[in-house]
Amino acid sequence: MDEQTRAEVAHLQESLYGWAFGDVKRTAQKAEAPIGAFILGAHFIDTLAGLARTKGDGRAAWDEFVPRYLPRYTGHVYLLYKGFRGATSHHYSAEGIRFVQGESNAPRHWTEEEGERVLHLETFIKDLEAGWEKFFADLEDEDFRTRVVDRAREKPPLGIRGGGPVSVGDVIRVAGSHPTHFGPRPGTAVTSASAASASFWPTTVELAEATPFRFEPPPTPPEKRAIPKGKPKRQRKSKG
Repeated sequence: MDEQTRAEVAHLQESLYGWAFGDVKRTAQKAEAPIGAFILGAHFIDTLAGLARTKGDGRAAWDEFVPRYLPRYTGHVYLLYKGFRGATSHHYSAEGIRFVQGESNAPRHWTEEEGERVLHLETFIKDLEAGWEKFFADLEDEDFRTRVVDRAREKPPLGIRGGGPVSVGDVIRVAGSHPTHFGPRPGTAVTSASAASASFWPTTVELAEATPFRFEPPPTPPEKRAIPKGKPKRQRKSKG
């Protein structure tokens, strides 16, 4: 593998595993925003499916991706694609999916309740990580790696530049021919299980700490002064 491709693959790891999947975990655990974690998880699947596809995108990409990388959900691709990914993204809703979280609800995962499939957050996150590990291992195959890297060059994955608080200006897109090193804020080093066997892959990715969002209410505008409309009419003097 040439140095450029090696750098691009390293960027994929940092962006997709360190940030995209890392944000799923941070949102669920530290931000305590379970719905947000589910939505980010759906987008994570969409991204990997789009990179891995051999034919069409959208639903066709999910038809290819899910049986290989998320085998637990085989046979329910349409439900995941339309009722989960589509409904959460476009309507902040869900169709045929029931969201649960917490250790006590783990046995309910992907069981059917009142016509809906139960999606348990913590189990879902574990399945996403297992899917990533399989995707990662497949990058050892040259044909697969070429397909993924070529698509990443067309639409480079996001990342964060610099060590300070995240702002809109910090979000950058990296051209495939000019990979950029990201400097995430200090966090917990997360080891990729399959990284040890891959010579081209760093063994750890820094998952940056989430920056808490603080709502600042807008300043109260000053009271508006009544502005008279037009000139007052003069009173006619009565003729006496």
